[in-house]
Amino acid sequence: MNHIPPLPALDADTQLEIYTHRSIRYTPDGQESVDRLAELGSSVLSMAVVHTLFSKQPKLPAEELKEKHNEILITKVPEWVSLYGMKSKVRGVADRSILDRPEEYNFLFNSYVGAVYDQKGFPSIIQWIGRLVDPEAPTIPLPGDGASPPPYTSNSSLHSSPAATTSTTLSSATLDSPPPQNVPSSMTVLATFNQTCAQRGMTINWDATADGPSHQPRWVVRCLVNGVLRGTGVGRNQKVAKEEAAKQAYQSLWGH
Repeated sequence: MNHIPPLPALDADTQLEIYTHRSIRYTPDGQESVDRLAELGSSVLSMAVVHTLFSKQPKLPAEELKEKHNEILITKVPEWVSLYGMKSKVRGVADRSILDRPEEYNFLFNSYVGAVYDQKGFPSIIQWIGRLVDPEAPTIPLPGDGASPPPYTSNSSLHSSPAATTSTTLSSATLDSPPPQNVPSSMTVLATFNQTCAQRGMTINWDATADGPSHQPRWVVRCLVNGVLRGTGVGRNQKVAKEEAAKQAYQSLWGH
């Protein structure tokens, strides 16, 4: 496979959860959340693979369909994980060789699939997984869609209409508008910080580590904006530490 479709984007919070190895997720809520995504992703991935195979060969015998489905899940998932560089993003693993175990890379990929399904819906899954399974397919039809896709229509005429011009102007004004003058409360600062950075095209990276006993861990989360450290939070769990790091970063960038 010379090229693969881009990995669907997820919000920073979800990526942090997925790429934090389950062995250091001390909080039950954090572990349970990713476990649910992995379970959801396993079912969704299986459905997407079968749908793609069926769309390409509707008369494929059931046994052959089952064999192809199983072969893809066994042989292609580790290949996709490698091509997307997903294992290199996992944090909190001393012996990285364990990420080569089938249960580890399947859990990682299924978690990501589950998160994409949760945030973007099944159509996004079909187009992503469908292109992975069958790179030559121009468009994978959605389940229940028996009609041919509509022909491509240029939107260039929309740009000259007054309504479109107004919409574009408002969008630009929103992007250029200053952030709120007061630093938000800890309950809303993370969402406000993520939204403000996204509007300004800023890249956020989170670096989370934990130490101490498993029943009483101490989490440290560092917030880097465009590669520059802007905040460091410490807390009893990852969420609290991350919110504190986001608050510091917000103050560093716009608190004056």
